[in-house]
Amino acid sequence: MCAAAGIGGAAAAVREDGARELVDVRTVASETGFFGGNQDAVTVLEAIAGQPAELLRFVRRPIPVEPLLPALLDTNPEQVSRFAVRYSSGLPVPPVVLAGQLLPDGNHRVRAAARIGRRHVDAFVLLLPAR
Repeated sequence: MCAAAGIGGAAAAVREDGARELVDVRTVASETGFFGGNQDAVTVLEAIAGQPAELLRFVRRPIPVEPLLPALLDTNPEQVSRFAVRYSSGLPVPPVVLAGQLLPDGNHRVRAAARIGRRHVDAFVLLLPAR
């Protein structure tokens, strides 16, 4: 059994028919560009979950912006501005990646969302094994 963990609560994404929509690392990588050959990113997620990458599962759901703000890393103002324009214009913005209390991918997108007053961002939330 797994639980969606991290900032924003423990509720997992559930389809209308009650089934969970789980996605794997390949899906997260293709939709966010997060891994992009970055073995360090995979290693971090494996360490957080205590599982090899091929066993990692994520749920996709909105998460609140506010709790993420204190933990954000330094961001490039130009990138934040570009994402703010995309959000404001209704253009697609890749989901962020949340792993426990860490945001390994999405600092610029979260800061951009906060800048324009968005309360939630789309995210892939790493499911952590129940311990």
